[in-house]
Amino acid sequence: MERVEPVEDLPLDVALLLDSSSSMGRRVRAVSAGAAGFFDDVLRPGDRAALLSFSDDLVLRVPWSGHQEVAQLRAGAGSLRSHGTTRLYDSIVYGLASFTSGGGRRALVVLSDGADTESDHGLEQVLDAARRGGVAIFPVALGEFGTLPTAELRRLAEESGGAFFDASVDGDLGQIFARIERLLRTQYRLTFRADPEGPLRLAPVTVRIDRPGVTVRTVVAPRG
Repeated sequence: MERVEPVEDLPLDVALLLDSSSSMGRRVRAVSAGAAGFFDDVLRPGDRAALLSFSDDLVLRVPWSGHQEVAQLRAGAGSLRSHGTTRLYDSIVYGLASFTSGGGRRALVVLSDGADTESDHGLEQVLDAARRGGVAIFPVALGEFGTLPTAELRRLAEESGGAFFDASVDGDLGQIFARIERLLRTQYRLTFRADPEGPLRLAPVTVRIDRPGVTVRTVVAPRG
C-alpha cells in the first residue's frame, strides 16, 4: 500500500437518470420535484450535473452544467412526462457514456419503478461500462418491490461503489439524495501498485474497517 488519504468535499459530477415510462404515471410529478430539489440542495461551486430521462429511448434533457445553471436543470426536471416502455439497462449504459473526463467524484443516480423491458444490453455489460468509467451507480427503487430487479440493482450498486435505496423504506427523495451526497462527499483514497511482472488484470481488493456499524463501499479505478 503506497498511500491512504482522506478526500473530503470532493467536486461532484452527478447525472440524474429518471424513468419517464408509462408505469411511472403520477409518480413523475414527485420525481420531477425531487430532482429539482436535488439540484438546489446538492450542487456547489465546482460541481457539475446532467439530467437524463428514459422510456423507449434516452433523452439528454440538460447537458453537463455547473451550479450557476441550476435554473436550467430545474426547468429540465419540470418538463418530464410519462410514456412508453422501460429500457433501463440500455439507458444506464448510455448515461454512463455521457460522463466526460474530470477529477471529480462520478455518480449516476437512477430512479425507476419497474423491471427492464426491451434493452439490448444486459447486467454484465452495464457493470463493465461502470467499471471502465469509474462511475458509482445509485439506483433508487420507486413503487412496488415486486416489479423491480432488486437483486440486479443491488449488485450494480455494490460493484460500482454506489448504494441501493428503496424509497418506501429509506424515506422521501430529499432524504435519499442527502444520504447520497454524504456518501459522495467523504471518502478515502487508497493507492497501491500491482505486481508489474504479473499479467495485466484488475486485481481484487478487499477493504475492512475495525469499527462497528460502519459499511465500507469500494470501487477500483485502475490507472496507467
